[in-house]
Amino acid sequence: MTQGRTHSLKRAALALAAALGMSMGHAWAASCSVSFPSTLNLGVYDTINALQPAPWTFTVTCTRTVGGGQSESVTLRSFFSTGSGSYANRTLVGSPVADTLNYNLFADAAYTLVRGDGSAGTFVGGPVVLTLTPTNPTQQATGQVFVRVPGGQNVAPGTYTTTAPVVISITF
Repeated sequence: MTQGRTHSLKRAALALAAALGMSMGHAWAASCSVSFPSTLNLGVYDTINALQPAPWTFTVTCTRTVGGGQSESVTLRSFFSTGSGSYANRTLVGSPVADTLNYNLFADAAYTLVRGDGSAGTFVGGPVVLTLTPTNPTQQATGQVFVRVPGGQNVAPGTYTTTAPVVISITF
């Protein structure tokens, strides 16, 4: 009888960072911010089965900045950097043993749309259009991220973390 090894990943985590960019065709611009967990704890990985923790949500909040009765329309798009590794295989590095654990970020629960910047077939979120009005000056849009660590990676027990944060860029 063969048993699969279970490794406690006490701090298997992804570091995340955000950037906001503006590309609007008129003189005014809404004020937007993004919120998300700065670190994601992925939990325990066993070397046989894939690890698929619950999805996490990021939220973009935009507030109207024009005066009077004018409305403001904001188009949002989300882009994700590779972080450690590539879009094909983002990586976590172990400590104390420097094993590499592959993972990826997806836009769907079927794990088919890799979140990225549009290159190499990756998924760009959006467009999502928010119409900010005098009676509804602040609105939010949310996006989900699904994480998957494929099974079959025989790595040593330890803590696995990213060596570079995944940067989430929101353009509006």
